[in-house]
Amino acid sequence: NFLLKIFFLLGDDKKKLPKMGFLFILLSVFDLAGLGLIAPFISLILSSDNSTFYLFSDFFNQMGMNLNKYDLIKMTGFSIIFIFLIKVLFGILINIMILKFSWSQQTKIRFRLIKRFQSMNYSEYLNRNSSDYIQIIHSMVGQYIMNAVIPFLKIISESIVVVSVFILLAYNNFNALVLLVSIVSIIMLLYYFI
Repeated sequence: NFLLKIFFLLGDDKKKLPKMGFLFILLSVFDLAGLGLIAPFISLILSSDNSTFYLFSDFFNQMGMNLNKYDLIKMTGFSIIFIFLIKVLFGILINIMILKFSWSQQTKIRFRLIKRFQSMNYSEYLNRNSSDYIQIIHSMVGQYIMNAVIPFLKIISESIVVVSVFILLAYNNFNALVLLVSIVSIIMLLYYFI
């Protein structure tokens, strides 16, 4: 019911949500790329059997690049740094987009309320104090944006990232994921009850 009310208040701007969802998915791709490279990078540095090195070198050899282990470590390290920098910049841009969308919603809702109040019968208008109308337009709309719209969009964004990371972990090592989720769940339950 709460979500239906948010969607109703969004009006025509609901059409912008799929585009934002696509950008949230793109952000999760950068997260996955960065996280997916960390384990092979550590393995490349620490492994003594060079199996990870041969896996990477075969990939780069097909691209016409013949790299030794040191060059491969450097290239992988710089790639991880580059991906995380893009991810941070992209995350900032998405937060700016969420805020701009939310402030736009705030303006539109305030405008709709003012029009609604202006179209009221004069006798109906006098039933309330003018300070009530000001509070509704100024304070309540601001609270709605800060406590409903912005958190709603951020939850969608973060949920897509979390689900993507869980899928990656499940794909790599399902047993480790189950163990991790179990430990975290027990700690959260203990914290909640204590």
